[in-house]
Amino acid sequence: MQVEEYYEQIVSAPKPRRGVLGMLKAGQIIFLVLTVITFAAFYLFPISGGTAGAILGFSVPVICLALSLLYRWRRRKMLTDYEYIFSNGDLEIARVIANAKRRKLMTCDVANFESMGPIADEEGKRLSNMPELQKVIATPDGVATHYAYFNRNGEKTMLLFSPNEKLFEMIRQQNKRARLYQGR
Repeated sequence: MQVEEYYEQIVSAPKPRRGVLGMLKAGQIIFLVLTVITFAAFYLFPISGGTAGAILGFSVPVICLALSLLYRWRRRKMLTDYEYIFSNGDLEIARVIANAKRRKLMTCDVANFESMGPIADEEGKRLSNMPELQKVIATPDGVATHYAYFNRNGEKTMLLFSPNEKLFEMIRQQNKRARLYQGR
């Protein structure tokens, strides 16, 4: 009988200062309302002036809509967490947006890791500078503490993530190759 290994770690985005999310939401709503008002004003009551009026009548609502979408994107980015699930030697990485939408980034077998360790060690620095690597960044702020280097679908891949001690040890137990876990 095989014992099932399972561990889940959530890496949360830093909490924004109080009121920042509310201001972003308010900005999004304001620009969305301005989009509707300017669209209605320019198309229900056309400005005379030929081409200049038409350009102004089209560009102002588009700019307001773009700003509204920018506010929405920034707000959702501030609410992005990452989930690492380790189950029987497989590591699944997922992005969780605003606690509502979960997008699986990748699943890999940790036995295929060729090297893994702190991003600050020599191997991590060397791999970071390789341009042909496909990099998967799985931290909310983009600052990872560890790397894992492996082949995924025939491509050299570098996973940048921030495992805690327990997850790190579970990966170490699953893969005991010599080039792993230097500097920990």
